[in-house]
Amino acid sequence: MYIGKQKIEISREREKVYEIARTYPRFVTFFRKGSKILSETEDRLLVEVHSKILGLPTSWRGEGIKTRPKAIRFTQTKGLFKGLKAHWSFVPKGPTQTAITICTSFKKPVLTPLLERALGNYVVEKVTSKILAELKQACEAHP
Repeated sequence: MYIGKQKIEISREREKVYEIARTYPRFVTFFRKGSKILSETEDRLLVEVHSKILGLPTSWRGEGIKTRPKAIRFTQTKGLFKGLKAHWSFVPKGPTQTAITICTSFKKPVLTPLLERALGNYVVEKVTSKILAELKQACEAHP
């Protein structure tokens, strides 16, 4: 099983950061055209994402369970990393500072543990890092 964790601090209050994060995948500029929110309620989010992995076009769907403004728990329901879980947590670090942590995990029984970790370290960590950087940019660009 692959398990990863990345964290970033954003100079915005938690509620504002959460409001932008819940628009995923809209704020992620490196996703390809067609990425969108398929449906959304107060506590759920269904998304479709189009991207490139290792230069190859790919797409996936995911469901997010929202706990306003504390967390969003995404599970990939279709695609290459079907079953991947990404737990986004939002923790205030003062009146205008928020720490965002994304913890990821996945298990692919058809892969060896070494290949699973390699895909996680190279693909999942890279994408997670870029998503956090884009979330920070989106939050801090619009005061």
